[in-house]
Amino acid sequence: MDGNSSSFLFTAVYGCPKESWRRYLWRNLEALAETIKEPWLVAGDFNAVLEGAERRTRSGRPGQANSLFVDCLLKTNLLDVGFAGCTFTWKSGIQRARLDRFLCNSVWCTQFPEASVLHLPRVGSNHCPILIRNGSSPPPIANCPFRFQAAWLTHQDFPQFVSENWNNSMDLYDSVQEFTTRARKWN
Repeated sequence: MDGNSSSFLFTAVYGCPKESWRRYLWRNLEALAETIKEPWLVAGDFNAVLEGAERRTRSGRPGQANSLFVDCLLKTNLLDVGFAGCTFTWKSGIQRARLDRFLCNSVWCTQFPEASVLHLPRVGSNHCPILIRNGSSPPPIANCPFRFQAAWLTHQDFPQFVSENWNNSMDLYDSVQEFTTRARKWN
């Protein structure tokens, strides 16, 4: 957390894709919660969703909440910190879900009332990184996802900009990365 010297406990988690193994995670969080009175932040890939709207199945319909995950949060009194950015933090083909998140106890929430979570663009992984900030400064523009602006097509200098800044000698991924960096500056 930038700019804040207050201390808190942090637990990083990984929920196994196998539901039977995730039960150990829920039990361990419940046991930890009984011993923790300090500000507590928990984050990671839980491999579970809290509500159906946080998952899109192959059919494109919402999925189901993981009732054991919901029960764990009720027993531990952990709260979802919320987020800004893309709803889903994981993608596989046409399936999507919000598997990654920050949770906190009420003591942490009181100590860091301006905290916010940002889901960053997914690069080279099927999960997007998640960033937490204490609210002291806006997120840097570089963390905002690149968006092609349709208005650029009507700008008289755009065709020349593209021809000067698109590099066909690089592989596609590197060309796109380089072009987006230059397009942000040009915009």
